[in-house]
Amino acid sequence: MGGLSCPIGIKSYRHSGKFTMKGKKSDFENSAHPILKQIGDMAGEEDVVITFINMSGTKVYEILNKNIEKLISTGNQLEYDFTSIHIPNNNREMYCTVPVHSEFNYKKGIIVLSSTHWCNLDSVETSIDIPILRRYCTDSLGIKETEKLDKILSSA
Repeated sequence: MGGLSCPIGIKSYRHSGKFTMKGKKSDFENSAHPILKQIGDMAGEEDVVITFINMSGTKVYEILNKNIEKLISTGNQLEYDFTSIHIPNNNREMYCTVPVHSEFNYKKGIIVLSSTHWCNLDSVETSIDIPILRRYCTDSLGIKETEKLDKILSSA
């Protein structure tokens, strides 16, 4: 990479099952990635907590070069689907906090890194800023869909 040593290392184990991601609204908002910015923008409070169910084989990375790190979010494996993953005996490292989103400066750009996974959203523990959600809905899907959203929210 032209003088830059690789900033990450891939761990030997993989995650699978319930996983909670945590970060700060301001860190998401200040990200270079538009979707991460959107998560920060929509969060109604400073602490962002989202729970996923990760597909078997989700790779876990570690940050090797702490000097160029901008850590946006971290996560913890909560439980495993024991039918789809082999867990080595006494491997407590699998339950430790790991980086999920991070950014590294490289030349005149930024490398945005996210854990490699396919996941299903389980829950969002952070409150959502409803006016911003409505704005995203209207901008993306139109006013009729926003009216449907309003009906769903009012009946919740």
